[in-house]
Amino acid sequence: MGDHEEPISDQYQCELGIDCESDSDKSSDYGSDANKYDFEELELLRMQKDKKGPGFKIKTLKTKHNCEDAFENPRAKTKTLAQYFKSKVQNNPKYKIKDMKLDLKNQFSLNEHNSTLKRAKRIALQQLQGSFLDDYNRLEAYANEIRKSNPGSNVVINLSKDAMAEGKRRFLRMYICFNAMKVGFKQGLGPFIGLDGTFLIIARGNYWWLLHKIGLLEAVKTVLPLSNHRFCVRYIEANWSKGIKISGEMKKYLWWSAWSTYEEDFKDKLKNLGELSVDATKELLRYPPQNWCRSYFDTLCKNQMVDNIFTESFNSWILEAKGKPILKMLEDIRIKVMNRLRETEEEARTWGGEFSPNCMKLYAAYLKVANLCTVHFNGETGYEVSEGDDRHIVKLVEKKCTCRSWQLTGITCPYSITTLKYKREDPMTEISW
Repeated sequence: MGDHEEPISDQYQCELGIDCESDSDKSSDYGSDANKYDFEELELLRMQKDKKGPGFKIKTLKTKHNCEDAFENPRAKTKTLAQYFKSKVQNNPKYKIKDMKLDLKNQFSLNEHNSTLKRAKRIALQQLQGSFLDDYNRLEAYANEIRKSNPGSNVVINLSKDAMAEGKRRFLRMYICFNAMKVGFKQGLGPFIGLDGTFLIIARGNYWWLLHKIGLLEAVKTVLPLSNHRFCVRYIEANWSKGIKISGEMKKYLWWSAWSTYEEDFKDKLKNLGELSVDATKELLRYPPQNWCRSYFDTLCKNQMVDNIFTESFNSWILEAKGKPILKMLEDIRIKVMNRLRETEEEARTWGGEFSPNCMKLYAAYLKVANLCTVHFNGETGYEVSEGDDRHIVKLVEKKCTCRSWQLTGITCPYSITTLKYKREDPMTEISW
C-alpha cells in the first residue's frame, strides 16, 4: 500500500491469491512454503473496511496476472460447500450430486470429489432439518389460513396413529380442496376423475396391502363401489407387450379396439387382431373390455377418454414443486393452479361460440363424415342412416344412436347430424352441455 493509505487490520484483511493466513494454512504445503513467494506479485485484490458504512473499499485490484488456472481450491472444504449449497438444497431436497458438481464447475471452475459433495449435502440437510420441522409445525396454521381466506374449502391433516400412540406427532397426509374448485367441478364439469395407483393407496390408508393383494380393479370396487372404472390403454399396451412379441400393426388394432364405440365394431377389430396373433388376443382379453373399450363405457359421463394422460400430465406439471419443502410445495402448486384457472378463463373468453375449440374440432370431423351418409327411412323406431356398409338407427327424441358416439361425447355424431339436416334442424342445438 502507498503511504496515503491507512493500514488494514488483520481482522479485515482479505487478499485473493494469498488470503488471510489461518492455523490450517501453517500446517499445509501452501503455508509452509509461503516465504518463497513474492506476495507483491501474488496479490490481486486488497480491501479495507469502510469506516462510513458496513461495506468494504477496494484499495488494490490487479486484473492481469500470470497465475495458471486452478481446478482445486484447498479452501473449498466440506463446511464451506455445505453453506454454499444450503439454499439450493432447501429449495430442492432432491438436489443431485451430479448437479452440485456441475454447479461448482460452471460457477468456479472447480472439480470436487463426489464423496466431498455427499458430505456437504448431508451437512446442509442436517442444518436444514430444523427448518423442515418448522414447516410441518406450521401446517395447521397454513390450513387455518386457507379456511379463512377461502371459506368453504376442505383442508384435512392426518397424523400417524402409531406415532401418536407413542406420544409423537408425525405427519402422514394432507388433503386440500378449494371451494372454487369444488363448486366448479359440481356445476361445470363431468363426473370424471383420474386416479393413480398411488392416490388410491392413500385413499385406503392402512389397507394399502389390499391393493397389492387383490389388484387395482377390485380395489376400486371396494373404495368406489358405485363408480364405473376405466383402465388406461397406455398402461395396457405397456404391460401387454411384456409377455409376447407385439408388432406395430397389433398395437394399432389394440387402439382401434379401444376406440370402437359399439360392440360389433369392437368384435371386428378383435377378429382382425386374432388373425395376426391368437396369443396376443387372449392376453389382451385378460383385461375386461368393459374397463378399456368405449363400446362398453357408461354414457352418463360425456367423456370417451381411454387413457389417463391428463392425470399423468398433471403429475409432470407439478414435478418441480414436489421436490420442495412441504409449505413451499403447497404454495407453488396453489399458485400454479390459480394461474392455470385464470389462463383457462381468459382463453374461454376468446371462444367464437358457445362450445370449446376441441368440441368444435370433433364436430367438424363428424360433419365431414355426415356428408357421406344417407337417410333411408323413418318411423317409430327412428331413422336408419347408412355410410358405406355401416348402418345405424338414430332416435332423436331419446338423443341416441346405435353407434353410441352421441351418448358417449354429448356431441352429435355423423348419423344424427345427417338425420337432423334431413329434418332441416340445426345439429349444433343438440350438442350436450
